[in-house]
Amino acid sequence: MPFLPGNNANPNGRPVGAVNKTTQIVRQLFAEILESEQEHFKEALERLRVESPKDYVQVMTKLSQRFLPEMTRSEITGLDGEALQPVNIILPTPLKPKDDAE
Repeated sequence: MPFLPGNNANPNGRPVGAVNKTTQIVRQLFAEILESEQEHFKEALERLRVESPKDYVQVMTKLSQRFLPEMTRSEITGLDGEALQPVNIILPTPLKPKDDAE
């Protein structure tokens, strides 16, 4: 008998999005290695920056893609789905006080 949607053979199984134990162990190990090698890592990046700026930018770009959240773009539209038109707001210039001597 096939499984029906919403009917799980193991309802107490791993929750959606849960990381398996091996992945957790590998991530922890990698974090510990990076932490212990932090000074060497900085020195290597600095050496790369001086010797090959192009390669340095590529490495930093790849690292940032791995460790920084991806930026998303949002567009604001009107109720009709069309792009909003810019509005110019013109503020009056303050009046200069009249001289009492006049």
